[in-house]
Amino acid sequence: MFTVEAIDAGHGDCFLIRFIGNGGANRTILIDGGPDKAEAREGNHMPYRDRLLPRLMQLRAASSAPKLKLDLVVCTHIDADHIDGIRLLYQCLSGNGCISADGASIEAPRLWFNSFARIMDGVDIAAAVRDAKAASVADGENLTTFALQAGASINDFAEGSLVAQGHKDTLRLKPATIRVLSPGVKQLTRLKEHWVDTMRDEPQADTSAVSRRWAAADNSVANLSSIAMLIEGGGRKLLMCGDQRGDFILEGLRDLALSKDKEIFHVDLMTVPHHGSDANNLPKFHQAVTADTYIFSANGKHQNPDIATLQLIASQAATGRKFTMAFTQPDFDYTKSNKGDLPKFAGTDIRTLQEAIAALKTLPGVADNVTFRFRDEGANAIEFAFAPNS
Repeated sequence: MFTVEAIDAGHGDCFLIRFIGNGGANRTILIDGGPDKAEAREGNHMPYRDRLLPRLMQLRAASSAPKLKLDLVVCTHIDADHIDGIRLLYQCLSGNGCISADGASIEAPRLWFNSFARIMDGVDIAAAVRDAKAASVADGENLTTFALQAGASINDFAEGSLVAQGHKDTLRLKPATIRVLSPGVKQLTRLKEHWVDTMRDEPQADTSAVSRRWAAADNSVANLSSIAMLIEGGGRKLLMCGDQRGDFILEGLRDLALSKDKEIFHVDLMTVPHHGSDANNLPKFHQAVTADTYIFSANGKHQNPDIATLQLIASQAATGRKFTMAFTQPDFDYTKSNKGDLPKFAGTDIRTLQEAIAALKTLPGVADNVTFRFRDEGANAIEFAFAPNS
């Protein structure tokens, strides 16, 4: 069987996946570590120190092993709400200071991470980095340094030192199989070509704007470099999307002949791209890729998850299909845009997650076919368990 734990990382991502195979072949995969600091109704916290690390120590105690082994650690991209917790983990393992002494009781010998320096190979990084992104780029370089000092391999699976679809596409981590869907090699090449101009010249997107209704797809270079993966085991499928755009993930599925045009590709669980931003969750993606469980890792910051994305997914219930929409927060307050606007549903202001859920239940089929799940207040994570399906 396997379990997926969506750790409370506030507005960020942090997922712990565990496989229990035949003969005790257990595997543990950590994807992203959340931001340095996060907000929740229960109060501000540090996701790595207060949520992830206590859970890892529980697993270590349950196994009676001197150290807990993370078989694979993936940092999907350099944005702070994904990288900070991973950087803190390897900072401790490298001997450069631990937030908690417990952190030294972990082994993490294998890291996947496409650092800014690797993507920008051959480019003057100092000249390319605009002040707004300098901190995230520095975090990435620190993570690389700490991981190497800790003796971890970085992208050992990948050709050209980058994890990308179009290199070797499958990693077998028995009993799990991992396929890289995005970014693609051509996509990374384009990103490299445009990153310098993007960092220097383009204004930052107004991520707090009122729902764009897919008027503009996400063109953030950092987000489009995000590692998206399909993880399979025991006849089950997990789609881990990071901050990647859904249409690029769909392109990866089709490039690998996992999905065909006009066919629906179905998974057991999907982490909704980019915390539910409507700039990453284009309708054609959710029309072609469906899930039994959709996880939203967000807390209302930047108005994520966008009401338009929630409505897009919930509207599938009108067909009679049953599924779960799960949230890492029991409730939250939506932030206002820079114009002071709240998100809207049918012209009515939506102030909280629970107000959004109540509005979704007015859509055809939602009340009967959609199960809404939330992390229990005070819990480290919301957890899903899957028995083998084959």
